[in-house]
Amino acid sequence: MKYILGIQWLGQQLKIACFKKDDKKIQLVKLDVLNISSLPKWVADNLPQGVQLEAVLTIPESAVFLKELVIPLLNDQEMKEAVFWEAANAFPFSASEAVVGWQKISQKADTQTISVIAIKDEIVQKYYETISQAGINVSAIEPNSLSLARLVKQTDHRPVLLVLVEEEETNFVVLKKGFPVFSTSISLKLLGMKKQTKKLDKNVKSVLAANAKKMISFWEAKEKEKIALVLIAGSGIKYSGLAVAINHFAHIPVLIAKTKSQFPISVVGQPKASISCFIISIAAGLRSILAAKKEELNLLPKKESRILEKQKIKEKTQQKFSFFNRVMFILLLVSFLFLGVIKLWSFSIEKELRQVKIMVDKHPAQKLIPEVNSINKLLAEASLLIKNQKDISQRLNQFNQLVPVGVNFDSLQFNQLEQEQWEIKGVGSREEILAFYYQLKVVPEINRISMPYSNLQKNIDNNFKIVILW
Repeated sequence: MKYILGIQWLGQQLKIACFKKDDKKIQLVKLDVLNISSLPKWVADNLPQGVQLEAVLTIPESAVFLKELVIPLLNDQEMKEAVFWEAANAFPFSASEAVVGWQKISQKADTQTISVIAIKDEIVQKYYETISQAGINVSAIEPNSLSLARLVKQTDHRPVLLVLVEEEETNFVVLKKGFPVFSTSISLKLLGMKKQTKKLDKNVKSVLAANAKKMISFWEAKEKEKIALVLIAGSGIKYSGLAVAINHFAHIPVLIAKTKSQFPISVVGQPKASISCFIISIAAGLRSILAAKKEELNLLPKKESRILEKQKIKEKTQQKFSFFNRVMFILLLVSFLFLGVIKLWSFSIEKELRQVKIMVDKHPAQKLIPEVNSINKLLAEASLLIKNQKDISQRLNQFNQLVPVGVNFDSLQFNQLEQEQWEIKGVGSREEILAFYYQLKVVPEINRISMPYSNLQKNIDNNFKIVILW
């Protein structure tokens, strides 16, 4: 079980929307207004002891500084640096002291318009500590208007004047695409003449309407851009006549902020009037509930923001690691299954091979195998001899033409060396043998020719030997 709180900070008071979340559903269980000092007691009296508590705190625009900036198109890291240095010139405190957030409003070919929100770190730290001391984990801090934009019906995408009317203070905020770009506030108590009808004092209505008109005139003159409509939210919607009074002064449509028709949580037992008055705190709580859907501006103190950033990095790393583990597990499982299939297939093949071998061994043709092998061996040797034997018919014919008439041959031997060698033996006279030798020496195909001196011992009937290397 988890409890989620949307807390709207209102001067010395808090508006709280309490949600209960379990595995099955999320339900809005309590709406309350209390003094800030009573928060620890309220938690102890209204929430089960030891449950997990998470809150989104929403603060008035009077506590922050807003600035529209036109900067070049940049990547995320460059944006952080650019906004940091621009904030140093735009706000009455150093950039190192500021907690800064921004939102892109529009974009052109090479520039973009952003709205920057800044608050001094020590101020937002006090907000954070006040809520945390009650045992509540503050996951995000944002301006009221950003919370409201999460839940209210969007009636126009042109600039809108949001009038947040509360019992002690009223904030006038110009919104572009639901994001604040300019604000001012007045301290004014909402005193009613008739408590039964919640009708505002005439002077109070006039002051609120006049300030709304003043804000519209200032903005339109400064930005050369028309305000499309006025949207009223906060406790002031309980008082009749306020919308009419503003319309009388401003002469543009004035609407009461209403929630979207599809409410994303169970609100059984909660009156519609209460839902409307607590719309900002309810919308703040929804940020925590719908947090997984998108990244939103967060004005947490710097220390807590760094902790949150490290936690996000750790969670992303764990998610990647978890995904990697799942992938590895699947790969291992597939590998084991594949190896199992291969093993079964190999076993089946081996079994079939054994059966085939038995059949072959018992076949009658096995008796012919030695004879067939012997014949194949002889054929292979004959083929090798035929393949390696060189054709010497042309050389024999050439040799025959060189032989002198008086030379008789006894033998002609051929040796299959790396170079073909002929050894010629015969009988002839010294003159004929020398003539034969010199004729052989000029044959181009012969690489080397030699004969011993014994070939020339006698004038006639000499036994000779000549060795030729082709």
